[in-house]
Amino acid sequence: MNENASQLPAVVHEEHAKPNYVAVYLALAALTFMEIGVTFLPIPKGGQVVILLTFAFAKLALVVMYYMHLKFDTRLYTFVFAVPSFFALLITGVLLI
Repeated sequence: MNENASQLPAVVHEEHAKPNYVAVYLALAALTFMEIGVTFLPIPKGGQVVILLTFAFAKLALVVMYYMHLKFDTRLYTFVFAVPSFFALLITGVLLI
């Protein structure tokens, strides 16, 4: 073995509670069914777009927080990912209305 390997600092991993992936899955499924239900509501297209984008942002947040594990990382990573995602959804909404 390399004699310098013993001089390297040990990597410290913080333990965190494992997310309940089944609950996240059920929440995503519920949001999907709610999105389908919104399409049958007698509201104007602009209102539907706003509601659907709100649901899409909620689903995006769940996936990013739990499946990409950003909930357990530093806030900087969350900020770096969330800000462009918000603007992407905003631009999409403006183009759809």
